[in-house]
Parts: sequence; structure tokens; C-alpha cells
Amino acid sequence: ELSRTLRAVAGGDGGGAILAGVAGVGKSHLLDLVVDDLAGDGWAPLLAHGDPTRPLPFGAFGDLLPPLTGEPDRWAVVLHAGLEHLVDKAGVGNPVLVADDLHAFDPASAALVQQAVLDRRVRLVGTLRVGDPAPDAVTALWKDDLVERIDLVALERSESTELAETLVGGPIDGQTLARLWDWTEGNPLLLTEIVEHARENGNWAQVSGLWQLTGAPAQSPRLAALLEERVAGCPPAVADLVDAVALAGRLPITVADALV
Repeated sequence: ELSRTLRAVAGGDGGGAILAGVAGVGKSHLLDLVVDDLAGDGWAPLLAHGDPTRPLPFGAFGDLLPPLTGEPDRWAVVLHAGLEHLVDKAGVGNPVLVADDLHAFDPASAALVQQAVLDRRVRLVGTLRVGDPAPDAVTALWKDDLVERIDLVALERSESTELAETLVGGPIDGQTLARLWDWTEGNPLLLTEIVEHARENGNWAQVSGLWQLTGAPAQSPRLAALLEERVAGCPPAVADLVDAVALAGRLPITVADALV
């Protein structure tokens, strides 16, 4: 995925790449690796970040753009001025717009991203959370083949085992691996948080050369915050279902349907 993303951004005539996937699958981590490689090759990263709490026009660009002053101009004029400012901001380097959480970009910011890709002077590398609605201008980027969409998926079971054993520093017993798989189903963020937080709380023990979890790991504050954020954005019926499954552990689909 790293090589494919770098080719899409830096090679040929492409406009860049969008890394798409569910929360915790590794989009932001891969984005950081891509940006480090590009910066080492003379590219000038321009960092923008989608944030639902900043709905004002061009809020995703933060300090990259000067504040809008006076009477609002026509959209074409505003977008052109914003694009020129981005190009100037890059200086002597090749400008690459690093757009994290494109699904949360306000419409004006999304339109400027689209304009930058169409203009071809600025390449794009961004992330998109699957399952959340995205602005039409963002969706058009890959639907119109302006950039390459690279979908990241959860780890296979063997890959999940490799990651867990790398994190803990040695082979893990089968029962613990089965528990980790049940809890995370290959989600790298969940797996990393559980393994690392269990280490911090002394829940790992080595028995006959194999690492195993002793008891249930303590709750990770970071995981709790991530889950709270996700549930807060769910419709009430979905939140009710999450509560029911959290209490019951497993529910027959007929029971879940009757509850919500």
C-alpha cells in the first residue's frame, strides 16, 4: 500500500491518492509514512484536516489560507485565490496537499481540494473514513478518476498474529491469540491498543516460552475515547443496539431486531 500510494502521488500524470477504510485500519499511520517519504524526496507537504467542529468555509485548511475579509467574492475567484496561495505556500518544493479525514471537510474546503487536483499543480494524498458521508467534491475525485482510491482492509488472521507477537516481543499462546482475534477481528488500532495497554498494566506473563494474557486487560482510555466518539455520532437505534450487545456479549439477530 505504501509503494502504491507513492506511485499514485509522485509518479506519472496522476493527481494523487485517497486512502479509504474504516476507523482504526491504519489510514493515518500510512499517511504519515507517505508524507515522510515525499518530504525526503523534495515535496512540500501542505497539511489540512477535516473537523466537524469547524464548519466555516475553508476551515479544514486552518492557517494554510489567509482569513476571508470583506464582502464574499464569487466562488471561482475565491477558489482561484486559495489555489494560488497554496502553490505559493509550498515555495520551491513540489506541493502535495495532505488532507486527513476528507469525509469531514466543509464544502468550501472540499471544492478547493477538487480545484487543486484539476489544476494539476498540486498533488493530493488524503484519508477517508468509510461509512461516513463525504462531500460531493471529494467523492468526485475518485469517481472521475482524478485520483486513485486505495482501500485499506483489516489484517488477515496470520497478519494479526504477526503484529501482536511483534508488539509483545515473542510468540503468543493459541488461546490468547484467539481472544485477541475475537476482540479485534484484525483491526490494527484495536489490536495495538489492547496489547500495549495490557503490557502497561502487567497483564502479560511468559509461561513455558509463550506470552499469554492474565485476566481481562484494563480498559484503555484512548480506546474508550475513540468508541465514545463513534457512538456519539450514531443514530439512537444504533447506539441502543451497541448498548444491548455490550451488556449481552452476543445476541441472536431476532432478539436484536426485537430490541431496536
